[in-house]
Amino acid sequence: MAIESTEMLIRNLLTNEAPTFTAEAAKRIALARYGVCASRVKPLVSERDQNFRLDAIDGRSYVLKFSNSAEQEQVVDFQNRALMYIATTDPELPVPHVIPALDGALHNAVEYRGARHFVRLLG
Repeated sequence: MAIESTEMLIRNLLTNEAPTFTAEAAKRIALARYGVCASRVKPLVSERDQNFRLDAIDGRSYVLKFSNSAEQEQVVDFQNRALMYIATTDPELPVPHVIPALDGALHNAVEYRGARHFVRLLG
């Protein structure tokens, strides 16, 4: 990749506003994509992305992550696979676990308010 395009990608990541999903949209997406029925949805602080803590009706808690629309899919995939590698290499390390979607995907693309975002669930 050329240096100029790398600089442009970084600039876009740093200047693009974070996603603006509502708690209700996050709840619907969690149910539709992951089968998680949340009784409580709480926004979490994030710099470039948007995260929600989901408290499911079965008592489990999750983090639903919406990537910035400027984020490249390869980066999201790399992050997922790094977490999965850590979980299999040293299961005692306290790192989030990637929860596959109902279709088995590690992340999905969702359109929201005219932008495409990758969504993933961590447990």
